[in-house]
Amino acid sequence: MKLPFLLNSVSRSVSLKEVETVFSKFLKVLPTLDGNTISHCINILSKKEINQPKFLWLKTAEILTDSDNKSNHNSILSRLEVKDVCIILNSFAKVNFLNLKLIETGTSIIIRQIRNIHTRDLCNVIHSLGKLNQHSTLSAVINKLFKPKNNKINNINSVLKVISNCNEKDFSMLLRVLMLNSENLDFDSVTKKLLNSLTDKYDSLSDQTLAILANSVAQYGKDENGTLSVLAPIITLRLRRGNFTPQCIAQISNGFAKLNFRDFELFSALAQRVLMNPQEFPPRCLANLLNGFSKLNIFNEQLFTKLIPQFESNLSLMTPQCIGNTVNAYSKFSSQLNLNLLFSFFNKMILELLNFNTFDSFIGQNYANILSGITKLYTEFLRSHNSQSNYTNETYELCNKMLMALIKKLYVPMLEKFEEFNHLDVLMIFNSMARFRICDNNLIGKLLSKLKLFMQNYKIFELINIVNGCSKFYTTDLKTYFPDSNLNTSLTQSTLNTTINHANKFNTRDLYNTLDLNNTVENNNTVDSTKSVDVAKFELKDVSTISGICNIICTSDVVDKVLILDYYKHFMDHLIKLLRGKSLSYNHIRLVFNSLTTFNMHNKDYNEVLSKVLVDSELDKNEERVIKTFSSVVDYYYGINQKMPNHLEKYILSHLNTCTINCISSNTPIY
Repeated sequence: MKLPFLLNSVSRSVSLKEVETVFSKFLKVLPTLDGNTISHCINILSKKEINQPKFLWLKTAEILTDSDNKSNHNSILSRLEVKDVCIILNSFAKVNFLNLKLIETGTSIIIRQIRNIHTRDLCNVIHSLGKLNQHSTLSAVINKLFKPKNNKINNINSVLKVISNCNEKDFSMLLRVLMLNSENLDFDSVTKKLLNSLTDKYDSLSDQTLAILANSVAQYGKDENGTLSVLAPIITLRLRRGNFTPQCIAQISNGFAKLNFRDFELFSALAQRVLMNPQEFPPRCLANLLNGFSKLNIFNEQLFTKLIPQFESNLSLMTPQCIGNTVNAYSKFSSQLNLNLLFSFFNKMILELLNFNTFDSFIGQNYANILSGITKLYTEFLRSHNSQSNYTNETYELCNKMLMALIKKLYVPMLEKFEEFNHLDVLMIFNSMARFRICDNNLIGKLLSKLKLFMQNYKIFELINIVNGCSKFYTTDLKTYFPDSNLNTSLTQSTLNTTINHANKFNTRDLYNTLDLNNTVENNNTVDSTKSVDVAKFELKDVSTISGICNIICTSDVVDKVLILDYYKHFMDHLIKLLRGKSLSYNHIRLVFNSLTTFNMHNKDYNEVLSKVLVDSELDKNEERVIKTFSSVVDYYYGINQKMPNHLEKYILSHLNTCTINCISSNTPIY
């Protein structure tokens, strides 16, 4: 198999099966190939967006390092040119595959020929070694490069001597590598001095170098030199002149967002630059750009709205990460955007996902972002149409089928990679399932098991989301879909006056009698993963005309209640331990009490801790949230047929009088 044919075969392979086939053919002929062909093929294979076949990468490393003697001097790798060795090491780092024999052989070659390596190639190798956590090997390479005394980088002059021969791009790459690995290699001081040496040179640096530098500082994880503060006005000025490529703009947005550096002038300039010519930006760059806005909670309505057509015209070019980032960014600001337009856009992305032939390149974060973002948007869309009467069976069925088809499409590939999901992936997917009560015993069971395994990793507000999610699956009366919607509000304006009039005679049962608990509706849609999805039956012909949907998407009572209750107790026990001596927002307090009401759980320890948390927490300035929270507390105590503790009753009564009178005197609507 000659070079052109082999490279063409490697390049054309897309699916996991195709890659494995061509990979196996490549390994058979590898010993007969020249170094250029070997490095090019391995590099192309490393860039495939699939779940990389690790056993084939292991076989590759074994073939490359196989030798008749311990010195490996007659191995295939030892006979290659150093530039090809660099490419091979970088490729293994891309797929995150560590083979110590390959690393040792490769780095020994690099150290021997370090003066013959282009700076860019060397920077890539250093970065790869850092990515694979090979700190001792990495230290040896860098020390050899700078030739310091005492075999330790402690003299910036030795560094400056090397970089004086670098062009600007090579210098920026080298600086990036030093910043990413400075703490592990104990040359943080050198990195700081290098950054300081740039102080009077920023204005003369190219656009690309500024973008790389901004992103590098973010990867560094700290900005003690105030580099971003200096870069921000320079970049802003150049952006307004129309400078920077799409990739640079994505790097800038990502860099500033990672360090939570909120500069409204800079991000306004980023938006203006993109809107000058959005057609030149590929969807991946746009997704990374908007992700930066989302992370910093900077909303630009014109930018987010005008980029939708650009995304829609390039749906086929969107990678899993691109779709996940886009969905995540737009869902963050769904309440501030035109929901009909956004609903149309999201459904088109769902249809694109339904047409995916393989999900090999999907990772946990992709599944989590997509499911979380779409369910959030649907929640907001349904809430906005909650009070309208123009629902139709057609639009209800459409929304229902879109969501269920997506779950069915993702179901099998998601379970195949489930063990690779991290704690945030699992949490986001669980919350998404709970948000719509999408019930599948197998998947819910796996999610709960993982949540318990990761329990120590979660913050208090995340644990509250978990216990609240458990209550969604346990609900038997199937109350109105949205826990925060108008239809599910316990106290109403008409009953509020009664509460005020009888404030002096307040007791738990009296207030409970004013609550409206009659908003119930039933629907049953469970995930049947054994049935195929016929996309053609609900293809959107004119999705932008959809104006309303039924206020329930999917509720069911099929999840094992004993299982849910058991996990709920585990999560609550841990949450209560963390809450001792703490305070919470009123929204979070309300969610915890609502979950206790759902499970009808009377636990003296829970009650004591939560009562103290409520009394010790700062009173919410939003009177509506205060009343909703107090209502949830009353619901709970009435449900377990227990009298509320006197101190808690007095606390609620005193603040209930104040906030309800303020609401009415200022003509503020309660709901």
